[in-house]
Amino acid sequence: MQKEAQAQQTIKNAAFKQVTVYTDDAYKTMFKKEAKFYRVTCGATQQECMNDASLVKMEEIDPETAKRDGKILAVNGIFNTQERAGQLAYQNASLDGDKNKPSDITLMHIAPAETTLGELMVATYEQKMASTFGYTNADQTYAEALQGRGAEATVSMGHSRGTIVQTNAFNIAAENGYTNPGLVVEGVGMAVPASTYIASATKVLGKDGNASNITATYMTNDPVSVIAAGNPGDAMGAIFEFYNVMKTSNSAHSCYGTGAAGCATIANPVPGGPLPTNQHMNNVQVIRGASQ
Repeated sequence: MQKEAQAQQTIKNAAFKQVTVYTDDAYKTMFKKEAKFYRVTCGATQQECMNDASLVKMEEIDPETAKRDGKILAVNGIFNTQERAGQLAYQNASLDGDKNKPSDITLMHIAPAETTLGELMVATYEQKMASTFGYTNADQTYAEALQGRGAEATVSMGHSRGTIVQTNAFNIAAENGYTNPGLVVEGVGMAVPASTYIASATKVLGKDGNASNITATYMTNDPVSVIAAGNPGDAMGAIFEFYNVMKTSNSAHSCYGTGAAGCATIANPVPGGPLPTNQHMNNVQVIRGASQ
């Protein structure tokens, strides 16, 4: 009896210790680590960079430079290394009227937690609890960068967890009385409900802003957007796609913008860019602020 009780206590202690590892990791990621800023550029031709992500270059810059030069201010998603975050920022950047990618993008990179569970805890906290218990360093830093742009024309870009950070940052900025009617907001691979995202962004545009400049894009089989965030879609298809999200770089969650080699459906395929293997544009949902 005594040995059984000791065994149970040993198991409980081990379990508590393991849980503490994950919670400590999540806490450090949210409230101790500082986000870094990078200038993202193409190191070759646009066509080459769209087809070979390794050609995308990154240079670290300070926060003041990010505020001054951040005409396009991106923030990365869950599990993204610095290199992967830069590649996705370039991939997801919209083309201008002349079909050109931006010459440079300012990326705020949030380093991932050291454990998978810790990273998931961070995303859950930011999505569900930050507005009640306190915003993370990443939320605050992105809000400061946005406010540092003043009334300058700015594109705010977020992918995956980055859309949560955008949402929280918009709320922080609005609470501080900040508005920018010239702001364009683009979220892809939504990790929050599109309606929540658009409502938060609308606060920052203010009464003189154009709500149609807010877009929330996701694929109906993207498990992050449909299962985790609760946006309408193909739940069964999203469940089947989950393995690809964890194991590949061309899942439904990573095929936004101009896409990548091996993507089944690409959100915005362009001539000279990667070719989709099984394009279904009805899988791509684009929700604009004006429609809300």
